[in-house]
Amino acid sequence: MNMAAVVVLRDAIRAAEQLGRTAHPDWARIAGDMVLPTEGRVIVSHDNFSPDEDKGATPDPLLGIFPFGFGLDPEVEAATLRFYLDLRDAYIGSPMLSALYGVWAAYAGDRTLSARLMDEGYGGFCVGRFMQTLEYRPDVFPAQPRAAPFFANLGGFLIGLLTGFPGIQPGAGEARQWAKRAIMLPEGWTAIEVERLWIHGRPFKLVARQGAERAELTPS
Repeated sequence: MNMAAVVVLRDAIRAAEQLGRTAHPDWARIAGDMVLPTEGRVIVSHDNFSPDEDKGATPDPLLGIFPFGFGLDPEVEAATLRFYLDLRDAYIGSPMLSALYGVWAAYAGDRTLSARLMDEGYGGFCVGRFMQTLEYRPDVFPAQPRAAPFFANLGGFLIGLLTGFPGIQPGAGEARQWAKRAIMLPEGWTAIEVERLWIHGRPFKLVARQGAERAELTPS
């Protein structure tokens, strides 16, 4: 939540500047003074955090890394990713965030784990002749009703493909400048290609090739 608040405040300040308005100076002060709870080099959910607490495996700090794109020191990002990836078995199968684990594992540099978590965090939710995406993974939560289609899980999968693995961080600048990370895809994947995305009313092609320094967003 704290990382998301900083990102939103900074985006709001930039939006005000683009509109020729003056943002309240408290916005920048709040963003600059926001405290992130930590244990060593790991960002955790709150002060006095314990992974053994109820919902302690919930990877909410990883949302600051993706999809919010909060810039972290590389060592802090790596430590935080590894910490919550190691807790994954206590969370995956739950709704909302399971579909994002493949991206987080790729950001940690583990392509093998990324491929596995794409299946465990999303594929295992898909059942039936129409490949419906369930709210809960049925083998993990057999007592839960089979509610589908669950759009949070679908959306997590799609946002991972379109912005997560390609390292795309939408912003105010030109779309071609939105690519922020080197491309690390799940093991066995060679590229993600989308023939047409509509950005600012214009069509673009997205190409994210494994090992490339950046994804390509080019007008089509």
